[in-house]
Amino acid sequence: VTVPNGSLTNAAITNYSAEGQRRVELTFSVSYDCDIDKVKQILLSVAESDPKSLKDPAPLARLKTQSASSLDFVLRVWCAPENYWDLYFDLNENVKKALDEAGMEIPFPQMDVHMR
Repeated sequence: VTVPNGSLTNAAITNYSAEGQRRVELTFSVSYDCDIDKVKQILLSVAESDPKSLKDPAPLARLKTQSASSLDFVLRVWCAPENYWDLYFDLNENVKKALDEAGMEIPFPQMDVHMR
C-alpha cells in the first residue's frame, strides 16, 4: 500500500497538544430582535462559569457578523489542551440552555415572498 505524502511533507504541521493552552472558538446566532449587550453577557457568563475555561486570557464575546437572518456572535475561550473537546461540547450545550432561559430566539433562514 502506497500512501501519498506530498501534501504532508510540503505543509506546516501544528501540534496543538504541545501548546500550553488552546482556544475554543464558537459562533452563536440570535435574532435581530435580541439585545446585543445581553447576548454578550450570557455568552461570557457561561464561559466564565465553566471550570475548564482559563481566566487568563479572559473569554471574549463579540458581535461577529450581521447575517441575512441572524446576528452572529463569536465566543473565544482558552483552556488546557486536554480540556478542549469537553469545553467545546459543554459550551455549545450550556449556551443553548442559557439563551433559551433568557428568551433569546435562535433564528432559522427564512424568506418573505410578496405577491403582486
